[in-house]
Amino acid sequence: MYDTLLFLHVLAAFALAATVVIFSAIALGLAADSRVLAVGNVLWAVGGLGTLVFGIWRALLG
Repeated sequence: MYDTLLFLHVLAAFALAATVVIFSAIALGLAADSRVLAVGNVLWAVGGLGTLVFGIWRALLG
């Protein structure tokens, strides 16, 4: 169970890292349409919530 939670926690952290890449590219001048912003927003929400939930769950199982 702990290994599965660790995998999901790291996967959610990668979603956050992908969001940072997307928003950094937009901030540096990438011409992005609304779908790219929508994907970034979804990754931010899923990654943030997943990192917190799975991290706390891992800590409680500790």
